[in-house]
Amino acid sequence: MHHPGNPIDGPATPSHLALHPATDAPSPATIWRVIRDHATANPGAAAIVTAREGAVSYGELWGTLERVVSQLNGLGIGRGDVLAVLTPQSATALIVALGALCTAAV
Repeated sequence: MHHPGNPIDGPATPSHLALHPATDAPSPATIWRVIRDHATANPGAAAIVTAREGAVSYGELWGTLERVVSQLNGLGIGRGDVLAVLTPQSATALIVALGALCTAAV
């Protein structure tokens, strides 16, 4: 599923990470592609493991991440917008943070 603000054209692998020139960090589109590609190739593999919640597979991560990005985009959150997330440390907190990165919010 393609979301506005998330240009995900073409495959990406960790060896092809594009970096933002100003921050030297992976671009939101690259993060999106890497997670998508891992979820497609290995949907049952563990993506996030926490002591309290156990494992979240790449398939689960991808499905939840798509919903989070869609909801953030629906709220008008996008490139450069400030997004605060107040939640205890958890897999959910990490997924929301990844969603913010994929919308290019800060």
